[in-house]
Amino acid sequence: MFTSLCYSQSHVETYYREYCFYNDDSQEFDDCNGYEEISTFDIADDWSYWVHTTPKMQSTYYVIDTKYMEEYGLTFYYVESDVGNNYIYVFDILKDEIRIFGKNKEGEEYILTFYVNKWE
Repeated sequence: MFTSLCYSQSHVETYYREYCFYNDDSQEFDDCNGYEEISTFDIADDWSYWVHTTPKMQSTYYVIDTKYMEEYGLTFYYVESDVGNNYIYVFDILKDEIRIFGKNKEGEEYILTFYVNKWE
């Protein structure tokens, strides 16, 4: 059911972003900060790429591979950005979240969560 819901979407609006960095001591993503920000994700009909637009930038992400994780009931999208950075995206319609797994320039692992207010 998730896949059919997910593939019928082409436009997503978000209202908040939250960064959580991995904490070696707790072994969890618990060092979190967030702020209000309106952004959009415009997704190709075949889900081969999407464009993410914020007030400060616009980037395109191209899907390299996908993997359905049955234990989570979610599809993980392995993508490369238009400037060559690699991320893992998860579109979680049931929780109204888009999660991005990545590493910053210092090599620290993080999860960036966008909270969704509209799926179209």
